[in-house]
Amino acid sequence: MNAVLLLGLSAATLAAEAPAPASFVVVVANNAPSPGSEDLEPLAFADDDGARYFELFDVMADHTVLLSVLDAETQALHPGAAAASRPPTTTQVHSSLQDIFTRIRAAKARGQDTRLFFVFVGHGSVSSSGEGVMHLLDGQLTRSDLFQQVIAPSPADYNHIIVDACNAFLFVGGRGDSQDERIDRAVDGYLARERIARYPNTGFILSTSAAEEVHEWSGFRAGVFSHEVRSALLGGADVSGDGVVTYAELRAFLQAANGKVRDPRAKLRPWVSPPAILSKAPLLHRGWLSRSVTSVHVPTTLAGRWSLEDDRGVRVADIHTANDGPVTLLLPTARSHRLLRGDEEIRIEAEVGVAAVVDASTLAPQPLSMRSRGPVESYRKNLFAIAFGTAFLEGFRLAGNPLAGSRVSTRAPPPPDRTARQWTAGALMVAGVGAAVTGLVVGDLAQQSADQFRNGIGLPTELDGLQAEARDRETAANLLLGGGAALALGGLALLLF
Repeated sequence: MNAVLLLGLSAATLAAEAPAPASFVVVVANNAPSPGSEDLEPLAFADDDGARYFELFDVMADHTVLLSVLDAETQALHPGAAAASRPPTTTQVHSSLQDIFTRIRAAKARGQDTRLFFVFVGHGSVSSSGEGVMHLLDGQLTRSDLFQQVIAPSPADYNHIIVDACNAFLFVGGRGDSQDERIDRAVDGYLARERIARYPNTGFILSTSAAEEVHEWSGFRAGVFSHEVRSALLGGADVSGDGVVTYAELRAFLQAANGKVRDPRAKLRPWVSPPAILSKAPLLHRGWLSRSVTSVHVPTTLAGRWSLEDDRGVRVADIHTANDGPVTLLLPTARSHRLLRGDEEIRIEAEVGVAAVVDASTLAPQPLSMRSRGPVESYRKNLFAIAFGTAFLEGFRLAGNPLAGSRVSTRAPPPPDRTARQWTAGALMVAGVGAAVTGLVVGDLAQQSADQFRNGIGLPTELDGLQAEARDRETAANLLLGGGAALALGGLALLLF
């Protein structure tokens, strides 16, 4: 008995002393097009995105590199990022990656699990040969470079690639992945050595799912996609409340955030693919934080559409919580923050080096002290217009999303004993609600297909397919909504009568 106890204590001690996973980050953010690309206008907010990614990863990574030229206003808002930044040149990208790889090997030698985050924000375009390229200050990072200089030589256990640029999918897509036949033919020569399937430890988060443009917005002072990704990673996507943000949760969060944007010129169609060897690989885990930070908990009693802003006026995150989806947001900087909704705000004070969780429902709302100016109408009304919670995530899963994984768990107390009649009624009502939510998601997808057809998006040969797809999805949505209503009413009738 004593021997067993000693063995158990030894195992527990070893588990407690196991080193925490280590994360390493390279953020490349470049406003300027590369030399020879005079037809492209400089971006306005890629440097702001770089500084905000730096602040986010600075609290969760062991080492973060920022390659960006911050303008004067961004330097004033983010002095820490400005002091750490280096020019986004081809030489700096190469040397930074070599330094990061050395650090990763050292961490692995200490027995730590390791992960590499490579983030690019800036111009993306298509070369004359059809290859996707990212624009640096003095040159370009091609699709081949991404695979051969970043992914293939990385010694990390997991690689996470985030690209916010026009034509982002062309940095990883292969023949059959893109709808553009010209691009399909051009990338044939790269497939043998660069196919995504050859790197099963690598996940991708891309701002576009085809050869499309993405957008910046002055309302965020950031790229729309990057702002959404940061909102998710700070905790907006963690509706299960387990402190982990997965690829499945991120993809559903992005679907909800963009679901009501109907204008095809503004609509984002992100592409999210987890590492093949671990589809549930976490992107962020609160247990990995490199230092203690304050968090704000937004319970279901405060369900609704909120913006999180700090005392610099930096828009940190946007969320739209549902009645079943409380979230806890990390505050990446030790500053005063405020949650904004309508004409009210809730002020939160972040404490330096303290892992405090502030419950927003215990703080009294105050009149809004400052209003935002100049938002684009399509974004102002429709971004984050859909509430994101466990029901949406479950509906997203039931709609056929392969990444959504298993049913999310909640931390509600176990239900009291019920009679068989009550259990049956409850099961019917839950099934009805699930079918209805799925119907809403499928209906939104049907509307997207219809919008694409009406606006002539895609190749001419695809328009008939888009029309048929819209009809099929509309029929499925109606069946789900009708069946859901019937199940819910049946359950209610069984419960009452």
